[in-house]
Amino acid sequence: MQVTLFSFPVDCRSHPVGLCIFVEYKFRTMDAIPYNLLKADFLKRCTEQFSAAEQEKIHQALEFAQAQSEGKYSGSGEPAFQHSVAVAAIVAFDLNLDGESVTATLLHNLKPDELLRNTFNDSIFSLVVGLQKIIEMDTHTVSVNADSFRNLVITLAGDLRVVLIKIADQLDIMRKLEDVNHEIVHKFCIETRHLYAPLAHRLGLYTINSELNSLVIKYLEPEAYNQIEAHLESTKGIRDTYIEDFIRPLKKILNANGLDFKIKGRTKSIYSIWNKTINKGITLDEVYDLFAIRIILSSPIQSEKADCWQVYSLITEKYPPNPERLRDWISIPKKSGYESLHTTVLGPGNHWIEVQIRTERMDRVAEYGLASHWKYKGGTETGKLEKWLADIRAVLENDTLSIADVLDALQTESIEEEVFVFTPAGDLKRLRKGATLLDFAYSIHSEVGDHCVSGFINGKKAGIRQKLKSGDRIQIETAKNQRPKADWLHFVVTGKARLKIRTSLNEEITREAEKGKEIIKRKLKNWKLEFNNETINMMVRRLGYKFGKDLYYDIATGKLEPLRIKAILTKPPHDSAQPESPAAPIKPLNPSFDSGDTLIIYENMSNVNYQMARCCNPVFGDKIFGFITINQGIKIHRNHCPNAKQLKERYPYRVVNAQWNRQENTSAFVVTLRISGADELGMAHRITQIITTEFQMEMQEIKFNSASGRFHGEVKVWVKNLDHLARLIENLKKIKGILNVSRVGER
Repeated sequence: MQVTLFSFPVDCRSHPVGLCIFVEYKFRTMDAIPYNLLKADFLKRCTEQFSAAEQEKIHQALEFAQAQSEGKYSGSGEPAFQHSVAVAAIVAFDLNLDGESVTATLLHNLKPDELLRNTFNDSIFSLVVGLQKIIEMDTHTVSVNADSFRNLVITLAGDLRVVLIKIADQLDIMRKLEDVNHEIVHKFCIETRHLYAPLAHRLGLYTINSELNSLVIKYLEPEAYNQIEAHLESTKGIRDTYIEDFIRPLKKILNANGLDFKIKGRTKSIYSIWNKTINKGITLDEVYDLFAIRIILSSPIQSEKADCWQVYSLITEKYPPNPERLRDWISIPKKSGYESLHTTVLGPGNHWIEVQIRTERMDRVAEYGLASHWKYKGGTETGKLEKWLADIRAVLENDTLSIADVLDALQTESIEEEVFVFTPAGDLKRLRKGATLLDFAYSIHSEVGDHCVSGFINGKKAGIRQKLKSGDRIQIETAKNQRPKADWLHFVVTGKARLKIRTSLNEEITREAEKGKEIIKRKLKNWKLEFNNETINMMVRRLGYKFGKDLYYDIATGKLEPLRIKAILTKPPHDSAQPESPAAPIKPLNPSFDSGDTLIIYENMSNVNYQMARCCNPVFGDKIFGFITINQGIKIHRNHCPNAKQLKERYPYRVVNAQWNRQENTSAFVVTLRISGADELGMAHRITQIITTEFQMEMQEIKFNSASGRFHGEVKVWVKNLDHLARLIENLKKIKGILNVSRVGER
């Protein structure tokens, strides 16, 4: 058993958040730390941070939790009381929350019963109730169960402190999954990647966000994680020497100008480095900016900006800056309250080095994010965040939206690059980079966005697709008869605009479907035919719809004639065995499948916008799944698609169960075969003879290259099903001189 209890640095304020708490708090699963030692260390640290009254409540909660937690364990297999104290340490010393939050955290694994209510105040009890609701949910199913996810985030959106405590809870569990079953680890990683890490980022908890993402890489991409970790360890000495050489002249310059400051070198997170290798397609050796320099000034609030810009000027006189990498979050802070001046300069050896300049106050906000206001401002500056959480809550309560829409919006909010534009009155609006005039309209109000037809940018007429630049002044024009269009989703980029458009489109479908329901109900009554669930369900199956709502919508919009339904219902029984084809190609405005649905793929299906993925070209009989895209409907992939693993792990909320209809399919599917063999005379003829004559298949494309007596080539053919394909491959392999025949797109 390896244990280091609360190994705090002498001056915690000089360390990154992730290092401030019990740094090496490691254990083997199910190992327990003596509770008396655990409590003593925790209470000793609390004396430095909390009032006597708060300490009394915390001590009371420790005793209460210990007595009530006997025999209970956390998600990582750790004794529940030990886990509660660890999470409380994060809440107290990383997030710097108030005594009430710490007290509630110690109690968060307990049932909020009458005994707990009578022992602690209403505020603490309310926090425990919120946390317990999350614990009682099967939160691991956020990736496969829309209702579970929806309920979870609605709960989180109630009280900001519940969000913060739950992030701390998730962080502690993620740190301790080394010996846990792989399936459980995978589930924790998925909910961390898609829910808790984006929430931490949005709250300004950048260090925690970074650690959560790095832990996901540790468990899901262990080879990459270990490679980066080993690289950082092997280059530590060189890196430390370089940092010292870089900092030395800066210290001299800043001291000469009478500035009160601290300088720290910070190695970038494993996740940040891994992300750079993936996004830029470079090797680890090509990632030069493995660290950043942070300069923290002791400045009075009235001179903060001037002092930061003075330091910027002094640094860039010494080291040439890259003007394209200047980031000014002092003039316009991030939504999380983050303030800092970032620049990238050319250091010794022609290496680009990121330098962050901020004051102690700014650094505190950077370390604790929005959580810093609970300690220092009593929560008075969290209004914007509370509004954001309320907006998320409102969206989640609209069950016409798919869970993919909601998660997209949540993660869109975490994107760094922004543009800053102005209303006609001069009010500042910040939008994601690439935002259009329509995105701006939705940022004003959903009604303005829904009715937007055009506008003016800096006094010049502009269409709704026009992209915005920082500094633009924008005026919106609306029209009463304007309504959201499905193609708007092709060019808007902000989460708010996408969600509002989808909401409006789904509401429109619902309204039209109600009209369609009344139409067919009235028609059936006039024809003396019965209207009931059995009749409608039969029509849904016969006409190839997924839901009754889709059938009603097509009746209302004229795509399905009621007379066609009458003809089917009055058809003689012996004719009714033949399935009907839908009346016309139907493309719904937007598919809103949740991950729990199963999409049945059948011939001539037209009520769902779907297509076969080109990366793996599924054929009838393959095991398949659906993937909801942003603008191209649902793409059908093979389970063995080379991209399947990445899609399922990075975007599980977009994955839809799918299967083929059991009836034999007469459609043809394109497949690419890779063929190699001896470069003999007549080889191409023998291959094409089998394909076109023996199997009577249509060839879409054929190409061969030969070298050194061997040929390699690809043939695109149309096949009926998996068995048809297997027989073709088997026959091609029988050709004398053929060495290999394989299907392209195998993982």
